Amino acid sequence: MKQRYQLYLSPDRSRRLENLCLRKGAARSAILEAALDAYLDKQGANELDDRLGKRLQRMEKDQAVIAEAVGLFVQHYLTVTAQVPIGDDVAETVGRERFDGFKTRLLQHITGGGEFTYDALNLNTPQESA
Repeated sequence: MKQRYQLYLSPDRSRRLENLCLRKGAARSAILEAALDAYLDKQGANELDDRLGKRLQRMEKDQAVIAEAVGLFVQHYLTVTAQVPIGDDVAETVGRERFDGFKTRLLQHITGGGEFTYDALNLNTPQESA
């Protein structure tokens, strides 16, 4: 059973509602009910947008931290590592092998869904904290 409500509309809104009822051939209560549904649905969508926005902000912050950490590590590594002498075939071969190992491990983490940053920093994974 439907609940009855009494509401007051301005003369302009009342006239617009009556014109819409005549054009659509629908009852006033049906049009008002549809308008109320649309309004309430929009409110729910706004709440969802707010929640997703917070998650996106957290992800952006995580990305910024990761980028900063990688940048600092590369800067430190380049500062403390001695340059390989030109023509040192052994050092170049070792360096190439290490880089190939790095690429392989990175590919494994990416394709396997590894979360190296969380493992390395001993943090909870995003699934555990959600």
